[in-house]
Amino acid sequence: MKTRSIIIPLYNKQAVITKTLDAIVYKCLDQNINYEVIIVENESTDNSFSITQKYITNLKNTSLIQSKKGLGNAIKKGISVATYDYVAFIPADFTFGESELKYFNSKNTVLGDYSIGSRAHKNSFSESSFDRKIITTGFNFLKKTILNLNIKDTMGTFIIETNLAKKLSSESFSEQFFITTEFIFRAIKEGIEIDEIPIINKIDENNQTTVRYFYDSYDAFVDILKLRKLEGKLKY
Repeated sequence: MKTRSIIIPLYNKQAVITKTLDAIVYKCLDQNINYEVIIVENESTDNSFSITQKYITNLKNTSLIQSKKGLGNAIKKGISVATYDYVAFIPADFTFGESELKYFNSKNTVLGDYSIGSRAHKNSFSESSFDRKIITTGFNFLKKTILNLNIKDTMGTFIIETNLAKKLSSESFSEQFFITTEFIFRAIKEGIEIDEIPIINKIDENNQTTVRYFYDSYDAFVDILKLRKLEGKLKY
């Protein structure tokens, strides 16, 4: 079975990171997966780094590194040190990713080069706040109109063949949430098929979101325009 490098970007998640690590490691061990966990702390302002640093001393195949602030920077840093066959991205709060990890690790799953967890899949169950639904609708309209990108959910989990992930990472400029969309755009442009799988995404009322709706939406819009200028629209 192919091995997995699991990347967990960590920013201000001191309340949930140990629970997430326990869940991920348990699932990998339960499914007899050969894995490494790479936690990438990116300029947290809480105690995420110190809590994680202390906690992972009892965990095998788990490392903690640091990057500049931004989800894109964290994911690219994690990919740069990944050594296993596939690279998977799982969020630190684990509000989504559990069902995807189970699928990715299943003995019955035949992985392609690029798979994503999609909230837009017809078999997905996804809870979302009203604000997030409005922003997602607007984002989908912009990426379809400006980039001709047809995949509706481009900002979730992924598992990518490691050599492909390193290539996409080296080509990509985004430092923030747009990174997962940029990866998908560049992969499709190279003729890579994107496999969308259903997920379960639940809202945790006790989990404080680190998403800045206005600023992150503005950053994504700027990145869409930059990608269009550099690469043009997708042609199918």
